[in-house]
Amino acid sequence: MKRLLAFCGCFLLCATVTWAQTTSDLIASGIKDYNTLDDYAYKLTADKTTDEDLDSLKFYKARSEAFFAQARPNANSEQEKAIRYFDMLNDYEIGFVYAMIGRNDAAYTELSAIKSELEYFSSTDKFPIRYPYYGKNYIVKFENFSPKLAKFYTGMGEISVYLSKYEESLTWSRKAIAFAYTTDWYKYIACNKILEVKKKQDIWDKEVLDMALYQLQIYDKLDTSYKRTIKENKYPSNKTSTGRIKTCLEKNPELAAGEYHRGTAAPILISLRDYENGFAFYEKAINGGFNNQDKNYLLDAARHAAKQDYARVGILALDKIRENLSSSLTCAEWAEVATLYGTFENKTGEAAAREKKNTCEENEKKAAERQRKAERRASRQSGIYVGFYPGPLITRYAHYRDFGAVAGIMTRRLTIEGSYKIINRNHAIYDDLTFKDIDVDGYNVFWSGNRMHLAFKFHPKNNSSSDRFYMGPLFEMVNREFEPMYAQVLDQNNTLLYGGAHLPFLAKERSYSLFLNYGSYVAKKYFFADIFFGFGASYYQFEVDALEYRNSAFVLTNPVLTNRKPTRFGLVVRAGLTLGLSTRR
Repeated sequence: MKRLLAFCGCFLLCATVTWAQTTSDLIASGIKDYNTLDDYAYKLTADKTTDEDLDSLKFYKARSEAFFAQARPNANSEQEKAIRYFDMLNDYEIGFVYAMIGRNDAAYTELSAIKSELEYFSSTDKFPIRYPYYGKNYIVKFENFSPKLAKFYTGMGEISVYLSKYEESLTWSRKAIAFAYTTDWYKYIACNKILEVKKKQDIWDKEVLDMALYQLQIYDKLDTSYKRTIKENKYPSNKTSTGRIKTCLEKNPELAAGEYHRGTAAPILISLRDYENGFAFYEKAINGGFNNQDKNYLLDAARHAAKQDYARVGILALDKIRENLSSSLTCAEWAEVATLYGTFENKTGEAAAREKKNTCEENEKKAAERQRKAERRASRQSGIYVGFYPGPLITRYAHYRDFGAVAGIMTRRLTIEGSYKIINRNHAIYDDLTFKDIDVDGYNVFWSGNRMHLAFKFHPKNNSSSDRFYMGPLFEMVNREFEPMYAQVLDQNNTLLYGGAHLPFLAKERSYSLFLNYGSYVAKKYFFADIFFGFGASYYQFEVDALEYRNSAFVLTNPVLTNRKPTRFGLVVRAGLTLGLSTRR
């Protein structure tokens, strides 16, 4: 009667205090009661949970549901999703409290009621869930919910076994194992439930083998606290999974083909100090052909056998190495094989392995000498390359294209390069006049000629032979023949001579440049590419084949002809790319 009055009081209280609350306030109140229920349930233990505790949980659940029920009519889609989520969790928490205290019928009823809801929220596209909570906004991500879903799958698999719902238990346990967020501990429980059900059904199929091996692998990974729990509660251990593997293969010998299960389980059993079963599995697996091409597996088997004095298994593994892997062992491994044979007092095997070791070491010496010779040849890093300048070829008009070739001789520390380029209609540069504030606008003159250089490229010691940085001096000579430049010719009194005509003047120029040149080139698999940049200084010689040029008796109206000196110095830069072929492989 007291409990009934308490519940009635709860509903009357909800009815009187929530009528004026907003939808957000009602949702926050419902979530607050869920949080209280969750905290309460977390503190309960199987041996100390009372009916009064269960009544308290139901009280918070009922009040939370009442708040959610009042919020629903005016909730938007996001609020409805939050209500649906936390309403489901109320049943979830109480269901697992029932499971904890062994009331499996009640737990199954409670959790089955929300089965469809949990499946609904098992999809990542239902997240995130956003909700306000007393002035703050919160988000539930799928990663926050996934541990509960893993626990649900595992718990339903376990509860179903207790209620003899074997097929359902298998379904839930398989889900738990397949779920990406299931922990190793839950996977361990799910494996046990599958094995338990299969045993009750007297089914010994491949799934039993797979699950027994998987349970063994998980058990091996569990930390000491979990293993202590297993031991104290007498839960299934590695002995259980080992027994299942043995029984299954005894009942269905055809499943042993390939010996994957015994072969995979053997080293795990050795690490768990179950030497009898471990070495028995090793022997069956090796005789059955498992990993007979894996020298590490066979060597590990022999090492374990040597430590525990299981000569039969050790010699078996070593013999398989000699039969199948003779060409793949290193000299050190042959030495170890000989030592292991000696441990087992197998003189024949030891002598054969020693001979293999000696032959291997002799071959290694010969190979090392060949390698040293090859390295000495490679260290010279010699070769030649030829290439062209792709940039000046990329122009719309053929008579503007420059054609250039480059060739070089490569050595380990130095590359010597020569180049020749034919120039077609390049713009004349008037930097020397521009710096003097002489107006040369409108005097757009082109020149043709040739350009040639000799470069010395020095390579740092740490460069590879195929991709190399370099720097060094570059000597360049350029011959320019300008297109006619026109000017009026005046006398010293500014009197126009030659009847006012503009006379053509033919100019030539030669420059000598010294650059600090640096860049990086690739010479690999017959391909060559070089990207470069340089800066330096030039000496220019400018001449015009005309009586009037630089004659004090005449004045020329062309500022270039008037102001450009016969000789001058200037700063220059160069940059570009060459592509071609090399003799380097």
